[in-house]
Amino acid sequence: MVKQDKFATDLDYIESLPECPKSVLNDWDKLRKELEDYIEAPDSNGTIIYPLQDMYSFYMDTTDISPKFATTAVLFDLSSATRLEQRVITRQGDENLNLWFISIGQSSIMRKTTVERKNKKILRAADIYLIPSKFTVAGMFTALANNTQGALIRSEFSGLLSEVHKEHYQELPEALCEVYDCEPEIVRYTKTNKRESIDDSYITYWTSTQPINYELFTDRLFSQGFLMRYLYCMELEKWTWYDRSFDPKPEEETLETITGLLQAINSTYITTIIPSRKTVAYNAYQTYCKKVAMRSMYDDRSIIYSYYGRLEEFVLKIAGILELSRAAYLGGEIPDEDGELALTDETLDLAVKIVRLYEQEFRLLVKKVRAVAASDPVKTDRDNQQYVLDALTDSDGGIASIGELINSTKFGDKKVRAIIKTLETAGTIIGHYPERNAKGMRGTAPRLYWITRKDENFLEMGLMTDKWLETRDNK
Repeated sequence: MVKQDKFATDLDYIESLPECPKSVLNDWDKLRKELEDYIEAPDSNGTIIYPLQDMYSFYMDTTDISPKFATTAVLFDLSSATRLEQRVITRQGDENLNLWFISIGQSSIMRKTTVERKNKKILRAADIYLIPSKFTVAGMFTALANNTQGALIRSEFSGLLSEVHKEHYQELPEALCEVYDCEPEIVRYTKTNKRESIDDSYITYWTSTQPINYELFTDRLFSQGFLMRYLYCMELEKWTWYDRSFDPKPEEETLETITGLLQAINSTYITTIIPSRKTVAYNAYQTYCKKVAMRSMYDDRSIIYSYYGRLEEFVLKIAGILELSRAAYLGGEIPDEDGELALTDETLDLAVKIVRLYEQEFRLLVKKVRAVAASDPVKTDRDNQQYVLDALTDSDGGIASIGELINSTKFGDKKVRAIIKTLETAGTIIGHYPERNAKGMRGTAPRLYWITRKDENFLEMGLMTDKWLETRDNK
């Protein structure tokens, strides 16, 4: 059971948010057509080639996915071809070109797995390393020990979201945030005090989940910044139903052009993308995002607003990816021998259009999360008791302090203590409360123990409670 807090339950609050300003291009299909024409180059016969058109064709000619989903897949593939040293330079710091995506849609109907298979086929053909997708923190360090750069495609995000509430996974969101931020060194110490590190990691990430898992998008994961680092693709309405053909267009016809583009990006000596100036569209969007993000400083319910502080970052990342892709494919039309590339007004404005559409996807996600929580909140005392009990049983050895349960459940001190009293009365848990000294202070914090079936037999044998507690502590 995952607790829904005020971020998720205040349905009216999200409705009060200012509307996103109308985008110049607010239709994903129009965006697709604009992106398809973004790169053009003649082949050896003089025929004009549009490699991004071939990428869209690879996804849309043989599936019934929407232009929105196809655009997300195309951007992920382009981002996965970039390298750690390729970045956009700004006064506030460099922006790496790695993008992380979460697609949300019904299983089977929205073709999430189909798109993931096509992602993998393209990246393997372009010799992009695919990182093992299921891991603990220790497993991630092992997976990245020998190859710190590549693409990570995880079929179902809900498994990770469920596991991060368990104690041995608590470090995973923080570790993944460091990976996203391309920290030069990520260090951890094992239980045996062994030092492990990941140096110069550079990962792109694609994952997906279903609408039934909205409740897993909790306030804690947003406030940690973990869920703030993703672009969201909400596939909630069917674009079209595919007329399955027994004679589909062979994928190999477009795969060669696609891999040629990705390999050009990966091998180009361009390393630095420099914005020449801020365009009118960029300035307007930057101002809008700053105004919305500032609300997070004055309202304790405004996790949503913090996301707006990252939208400018996404604009620069996508603009850098597009500009780099075009220059690399055209054969390195670079104005500087040092590998510097100017970011054009056209590309910057196109990136603003793209991020405005993804902004709306995030707003839709928040509305859906709130609506689910409002329609099925944690209502009954039994539900509350089970949630506290789940937190206790998930703790190490089924033992926890009251403070630890408060931190786990976020219910508050008074509510947790009332539930503990009920569970103790029912004989579900037992509490050990050290005696207070003359100053009213306890030497150690009270501890709560989950009573297992084996423990019930132990107590029924007439053994003293203190002896039983000592036995549990020594396990």
